[in-house]
Amino acid sequence: MKISIKISENLISRIYSGPQVFGEINKFLWNFCGKPSGVYLLVDENTHRFCLPKLLNEVPCLEKAEIIVTPSGEQNKDIRHVVQIWGKLMKMGAIRHSLLVNLGGGMITDLGGFAAATFKRGIPFIHIPTTLMGMTDAAIGGKTGVNIDLVKNQAGVYSNPEAVFIHPGFLETLKPDQMMSGLAEMIKYALILDAPLWKKFLKMDFRTLRDLQKEDPQWDDLICRLVKMKARVVSADYRENKYRRILNFGHTAGHALESFSISDGNK
Repeated sequence: MKISIKISENLISRIYSGPQVFGEINKFLWNFCGKPSGVYLLVDENTHRFCLPKLLNEVPCLEKAEIIVTPSGEQNKDIRHVVQIWGKLMKMGAIRHSLLVNLGGGMITDLGGFAAATFKRGIPFIHIPTTLMGMTDAAIGGKTGVNIDLVKNQAGVYSNPEAVFIHPGFLETLKPDQMMSGLAEMIKYALILDAPLWKKFLKMDFRTLRDLQKEDPQWDDLICRLVKMKARVVSADYRENKYRRILNFGHTAGHALESFSISDGNK
C-alpha cells in the first residue's frame, strides 16, 4: 500500500505499508546511506532491543547508522530529552542534510520529529512506527511536540516526515495494554469517520482482537483503513484550522487523565 498526504502543491508525504515495506525503506535510503551527511537512528530501550535487530536485518545499509537511545515513556517526552538528542546529533557530526530515522511508538515519533524539525533549522526525517497507536495516528500528519510539566504537547511544530513506513509485524513486541491503547484510538476513528467500521467493532470481542496474531492480514487491512482516514483529514486541513479538530475527539478528558496518571506514578 502507498498513500500520499498532500500538504501543498510542492509538499507531499508518502506512507508505505504491506509485505514490501522493507524494500521501500531500502529504496528510500539509497540516497542517504554511504553519504558524508549520514543516517541517525532514534530508538528507546524497548525498540532498541526488540525492533532494531529486525530492521537492521532487513535494511542492511542501516548497520552503519549512528544510534541514539532515549528513555521510553510519555514522562520523558520533554525538552530535556530533545536537548540530549540535539547534543548527540551534534557530537556525532550530523549536518543539515543528515537523515533521522525514528523507530518507535508515538512518543518517539513526536520527540524525534520535533528534534529533527528544529536541529540546524530542520533536517529530513522518517518514521517507522512500532506500536498500533503510532501506525494509525501518531506517525501520520506532521504533528511533533513535547510536554511541559506533564501537560500534553504544549511545545511543537508542524513538520512532515519524508515518509512513513509501517510494518505490522512490530506489533508482536507489544504488551496487551499497549495493544488496547491502539485499539481505543482505532475505535475513536471509526466512531467519528467510518460508521460501517464502528458497527463492525461493536460486534467484536476486543480481547480476541488484542491477542490476534499480529502478522494476521486483518491487522494490515485495519491499519490501512485507519491510515487512509487520517490521510484524508490531514490533506484537507494540515494545520488544524478547522476540520482536523475532529481528530481531537476525547482528548480533553483523555489527556488530563494521562497527565494525572503519569504525575501520580512519579510520586
